[in-house]
Amino acid sequence: MGGLELPLLLLAWSGLCALIAHRIGDLFIDNPLRTELKAIIFLALLPVLLLDELLAKPQFEKLCAEKAVMTVHVPAVHGRSYYLTELPIEQLPGLFVPVHMQRRLYVDARTHQPLVSFTILRAGGGKLVRVLQRESATPMTFEGQCRPRNWQQAYAALGLQAAPPPAGAAEAQPLR
Repeated sequence: MGGLELPLLLLAWSGLCALIAHRIGDLFIDNPLRTELKAIIFLALLPVLLLDELLAKPQFEKLCAEKAVMTVHVPAVHGRSYYLTELPIEQLPGLFVPVHMQRRLYVDARTHQPLVSFTILRAGGGKLVRVLQRESATPMTFEGQCRPRNWQQAYAALGLQAAPPPAGAAEAQPLR
C-alpha cells in the first residue's frame, strides 16, 4: 500500500467526525454552548477509529503480567544439556485484538523432560491496522510483544549447555 493512504484515511475520518459533530450540534439551536458541544463531540469521535486498540492495551498488559513468564520445571538444571523446541502457537480468544502465545521449551537432551520454558505474547493490530497493513499488522497504540523480564540473564544464570535436537525434532526459530 502506498504512503498516502493513512494520511488520506485520517483526513477523511476527521472530516466525517467534524460533519457528525456539526449535525449533532445543530440540533441544539437554542443552546449558547453549541460550538463547545460540537468541539467536544468532534474530540470524542476521533479515537473511535482506534477504539479496539485503545481497549486492548490494558488487556494485553494484564496478559503479559500473567502469562509472559519463565518457568524452571526441575530443581537442579545447572550444567545440563538441552535442546530447544517450540509448542504450536496458540491464539488467545476473547480479546479486542488478536493475541498469539508462543511457548518455547528447553528439553533435557538425555531424558527428554522439560527443564525450562517461557512464553512470548504477540498482539496484532486493530481493525484499522489490519486493513492498512495486511502482513505486519502490529498495534499502533502500544508495543505488541512481550516476553519474560530479564529472561536472558535468568537463562544465563541457569548454566545450561546447548545440544543438537534429536532426529525428527523440529528446531526452534531464533527469537526476534
